[in-house]
Amino acid sequence: MVTFITNIKFNQQGFKGIDDNSKRVAAFKAAAKKLGGAKVTNIYWTLGEFDGMLILEAP
Repeated sequence: MVTFITNIKFNQQGFKGIDDNSKRVAAFKAAAKKLGGAKVTNIYWTLGEFDGMLILEAP
């Protein structure tokens, strides 16, 4: 498996649903696994230009 790192940046609609972040993360993890066996290893929420960083492993 290869490790991928990407930045997350919310749009205005994404900020409106910020309270549901844990549900969105769980749904993303399930979808990534189902689509190709990817595994989300870490998600970090950040301040500044980007709102987060996602680290995942995928074939």
